[in-house]
Amino acid sequence: MPIAQKFKALGAGNGFPHCLDKVDVSNYDYWTTFSGFNKNSGGSPTEQQIADSLTLGMKVFWNLHKMNATIVAVPAGRDLTDVTVVETFSDQASDELTPINRVSKVDIFSRNRLDNNNNTIAVKEGVVRMYLGDEFIGYGGRVRFPSQSFCADALNFSGVKARVFLGGYGDISTPSTDRLDDYAYITIGGVSYVCNATATTLAAIPGFYTASVDAANLTASCATSNASSVSTITGFEFYTYPQT
Repeated sequence: MPIAQKFKALGAGNGFPHCLDKVDVSNYDYWTTFSGFNKNSGGSPTEQQIADSLTLGMKVFWNLHKMNATIVAVPAGRDLTDVTVVETFSDQASDELTPINRVSKVDIFSRNRLDNNNNTIAVKEGVVRMYLGDEFIGYGGRVRFPSQSFCADALNFSGVKARVFLGGYGDISTPSTDRLDDYAYITIGGVSYVCNATATTLAAIPGFYTASVDAANLTASCATSNASSVSTITGFEFYTYPQT
């Protein structure tokens, strides 16, 4: 893991360099705080769960270095791996965004992609305060899936798509003959998210393509007779700090 320079930041007095947006997640199909209190939990979170969600939100915002992921698309030559958090949203053509340089940021984001967005591994993350109506329940991911939050997005030239998204909250997609979706609450790098694994083909002829989606294992695949795409997210890497 990379070692970051120690620093102090006054910020907004909440652990972040800015005031956080409030999101009422009551009406979403899926939602979770960073500490894993989610729609299936029932009741109210404990004070410890709320405190842990803040600690984990700060960990992601300040210290996320890289998301490990792979996308494989056939015909060959369309593969990508991993994305490092960088200074600008410019296809990895920028310096790494170290923790000390996040004091003026609202979101952290970067991507590794091939031409015309055909294959993309992307990170876009911030933190929100989550509510159930008027009840504050903790801190969670700012981006709603399936927006480009954390994603591994494989699309080959035949229109065969396999995508894995991570987000703090979101809704189930409308069922379709050319699309297969799966959803799960997952924990990656100690941080909880909703995962949406989805497979789609633009050649929407039932029986002429195969698809597999496994949100719990953060993977999706889709194939026709002459093309295939596979996307998988495997982990996070975080900055560490000197011990002295």
